[in-house]
Amino acid sequence: MPEHVLKPGVEILEALEALAAPLGYTAVREWRVPGKAAAVDVVWLRRPHDDAPLVAFEVESTASTGLAANVLKLLSRQGAAQPLHLFHLVVEGGIASARPTEVEQAFGSHNYSVHLLSGGGEPGQFLEKLIDVHARVSDQLDGFGLGRLLIAGPWPQELVDPLLRHAQAKGLRGLSERTYALLALASREFRPSLRRKLLELWEAELSGRSAPPNRYLEPPQPREEAYGSYMAAAGCEAIELGLVAALAPQHGHRSLELLARWQELNHIGDRLGENTGSGCQWTEYIVDNIGYYWALVAALMHDVPGARAWCARQPSALLHQIEHASHQPSGLLAVWVMHIASGVGTCEEVYEHARRYLERAGGVDRDWLVEPEPAAPSDEEGLEIVGQGIAPTAHELMRLIRGEEPGLDAIDLALSALIEDPLARPGHGGELAVLLARATETLSPT
Repeated sequence: MPEHVLKPGVEILEALEALAAPLGYTAVREWRVPGKAAAVDVVWLRRPHDDAPLVAFEVESTASTGLAANVLKLLSRQGAAQPLHLFHLVVEGGIASARPTEVEQAFGSHNYSVHLLSGGGEPGQFLEKLIDVHARVSDQLDGFGLGRLLIAGPWPQELVDPLLRHAQAKGLRGLSERTYALLALASREFRPSLRRKLLELWEAELSGRSAPPNRYLEPPQPREEAYGSYMAAAGCEAIELGLVAALAPQHGHRSLELLARWQELNHIGDRLGENTGSGCQWTEYIVDNIGYYWALVAALMHDVPGARAWCARQPSALLHQIEHASHQPSGLLAVWVMHIASGVGTCEEVYEHARRYLERAGGVDRDWLVEPEPAAPSDEEGLEIVGQGIAPTAHELMRLIRGEEPGLDAIDLALSALIEDPLARPGHGGELAVLLARATETLSPT
């Protein structure tokens, strides 16, 4: 077949070639049929040096008279291994012609199908069938790579999530919560897919059929793989419920109810001693990281009445315990309590307690206060942050924060924290502080 020169045909060929990698195949353009002068437009090989394709594609610009001939060049080989499926794609037209139907009827028993990409239901039917063929030989795919390729085109964007959902329904692994988090970080167009995945994960709890998980007494929820960060391993559930509230506001109130019950069962970062994990290392971790953790959840749930005040009380409870224990002062924890509680009508006492705690420790540097790191400062010079500055009132703190509109929103920050520990992204602390300050302008007083 002559090489394609028309842009629509070339785009389809390039897309077919690219789709091989996330499904685990090696793509070859213009694959020479053994013993013949003819070539197939694109084939997928199971291994790079295989002499027979697993999947083959012929692409036609229109439903021309050469349709059947392009089928025969591959399927007419006597005694030769045949592909698992031969897809024949017609880029434009063919809807009113009987030729595609006649050719498909003639060769349909040979695992062959014709797809008129300009017709109703296409190219969705083609892509779903392609996933079905793949599922016959593998239970794996690279969900991140597949999603990124699909959204890059030439496939219609409205087909992307249905196809990912179809791949999940076929039992293919590689479309975990972590995959959807990575996709949503790469492009906000995947946020609806992330929302769907999280609602699937929390469906039993949101519907009231199940209580939130008790990490100490019950097996974990059925996630395909870990997100990647220690923060996620220590308590991804709170961040997930915050994401549910942000992405599906109709579930905001219920998400807060579940979060409160989950915290009653697990006590993540609201106390020292029993029910907090394993020994002094866990204590050091929560003191250094839990303020940012609850600040993230507060920012995600800022539209849920009462959520921010509830979130502020969690690290505040830990701060109370530190104050009466033999633990070095934690200016970082106090600062994050202040950022969460500032501007919240029912949190004046919470804010003032953290402010007094910081004041007794000598305050912190102004720049560090308005742009705090999300975890213990990563450089040795910044480890001692207390005793060097100010401990402002809530009104003064709000006036100090004059940052520009962050490039990332709370959802981006939360997803980043799930994938990689916030310690590796110190700049996210300042962005979250600005988001919290701006959210107070529309915050409910409850």
